[in-house]
Amino acid sequence: MSDTTALTSKDMANTSLVNNFKASLLPVLETEKALWLDMYQLMLQGDLSVRGCKATIDAVNAESGSLPTIKTSQSQYILKAGYIHSVMTGASEVSLSDLLNTTIQGTRKMGVKRFDEAVAEASTFSALAKKVDKVPAKETTRAPKIAGVEGFLIALSEAMADDDFDGIIEDKDLALAVAKQLTACARLASVA
Repeated sequence: MSDTTALTSKDMANTSLVNNFKASLLPVLETEKALWLDMYQLMLQGDLSVRGCKATIDAVNAESGSLPTIKTSQSQYILKAGYIHSVMTGASEVSLSDLLNTTIQGTRKMGVKRFDEAVAEASTFSALAKKVDKVPAKETTRAPKIAGVEGFLIALSEAMADDDFDGIIEDKDLALAVAKQLTACARLASVA
């Protein structure tokens, strides 16, 4: 037996109030976007860093409550979103929320290089947003814990066999440490 009761109009969103709330937020959101553009310009000119951007957002949040759209965690995406806003057709007409969301999701799903290519190829912001929406989220897999020298060597062997491994360990000290460890292991293996 089901315990569901029929919804009446008093249980649904009041469309009049919804419209009034949206109308009251419109000037706030427009002002926030204009100030966000000022922040973007300061960052573009080198007068404000990502760290300074985070500190600014934190100060506003602490003194006046949370901003409606801009979050501290979005600071590193402001330059890219500002660039998209300034060069891409239709980007200046979308909400700041949509602009930031497309930039953040595009960067996370596609990686910086592929997202930059998608931005360069897209003719309009809506085309870019559609492309980003179609990309599946990256799967996050945790690497297994490596225990001991043998586990490290097995993991190194597997990494070297991977198609993405170019055969170069860029950190010279790390490369020397790996070479010493492999030499010692080879000596111990030949003695046993």
